[in-house]
Amino acid sequence: MTKNNFQYLHHFLLALTALLYTTSTSLELYHNKPQWQLLTFVFTSTFLVYRLATNRPIISFQPFKITFQSKNNKRFFFLVFLLVLILFILLPLLTKLIAVFMGVITLLYFLQWNINGKTQSGLRSVPLLKNIVLALVWTSTTIWLSIQNLENINEIYYLFITRFIYILAICLGVDLRDWKIDQVQKTTTLPVLYGFNKIKIVAIILLLLFVTLVFLKSQLFELPVRNNYRSLVQITSGILSIICLVSLSEKHSYNRYTIMLDGNMFLQALLLGI
Repeated sequence: MTKNNFQYLHHFLLALTALLYTTSTSLELYHNKPQWQLLTFVFTSTFLVYRLATNRPIISFQPFKITFQSKNNKRFFFLVFLLVLILFILLPLLTKLIAVFMGVITLLYFLQWNINGKTQSGLRSVPLLKNIVLALVWTSTTIWLSIQNLENINEIYYLFITRFIYILAICLGVDLRDWKIDQVQKTTTLPVLYGFNKIKIVAIILLLLFVTLVFLKSQLFELPVRNNYRSLVQITSGILSIICLVSLSEKHSYNRYTIMLDGNMFLQALLLGI
């Protein structure tokens, strides 16, 4: 499989993961599946954002224009963007407002800006902040877009905190995957600043915290354990992610990191969303 085809498959699975997490939120909080408009919007917009990020768009002013550092299929982007826009129109007003807010943060994260002839990178160029923002956007998109009411606020807090911690750990793992590339390109990331092994330990600690919070759900969040299946899936996926991180080293390939880390996140979302 070529690198380009692998990226398309990877982004498709990330979009599917977001869809499954969104489904999981409605199932856990309200015991029903979200409407197809929301699921299709989450899937399509997530796929579009990752494709845009791969092509590294730059917004210039005076005159205003958008250029891409990498090759892109303009017709493809136009069609996907048009589909996202149509689906956005079909969403309820509150969901639209949340989606716009998440979209603005996402654009600030991925886009680059050409100001007075100098290219300024987005939030993704700021160590730690990039990981926190990415995890927050993923968590907020897959939870808040599905919120129907705030009657079960403790369950919402629990879901938000645990999902954020898990995805943040995966984000740190992704930084480990790109460590060698970032060193060559002189991109400042946490592994480049503090070393591969230290950030790997931080990611493992976060996963241990995630497993602990799920295990102590009833004691810490005063929530009844209605469904042992969901807790079992989360604990198992947390442990599997720890095993994957422990087994991965600096010599392993980009594809192996992607399959083991993003693959675990996809598996968790799949088992929670079915």
